[in-house]
Amino acid sequence: MEEKLLLKIALVCSIAGVFLLFIISDEIPPNEKTISNLENNENVVLNGKITKINDKGDLLIAELSQYNKISIIIYKKDYLDLRVNDNIEVIGTTEEYNGKQEIIADEVRLI
Repeated sequence: MEEKLLLKIALVCSIAGVFLLFIISDEIPPNEKTISNLENNENVVLNGKITKINDKGDLLIAELSQYNKISIIIYKKDYLDLRVNDNIEVIGTTEEYNGKQEIIADEVRLI
């Protein structure tokens, strides 16, 4: 009888642990990267300086510069008062568009 009880306790604890890991994984921030280390469909954090901004109506396309440059797509709902030469931190997902990598911003902060 004790083996069945231990088996039930172990099963409940392992299911609860997997559920907690699932919830906690949404709160873990992505790793900070450099532009040269990016891969497609990767969650990233990038810091850099804005070198160019292009307003397309519903979104902004900002060029972020470190040693290399990459386009950042920022939807207006997340819009900050961004200007050229602002230092920003971008959290987003990398994608390839027309053969070039870009980042779809989930969050943008001035630093």
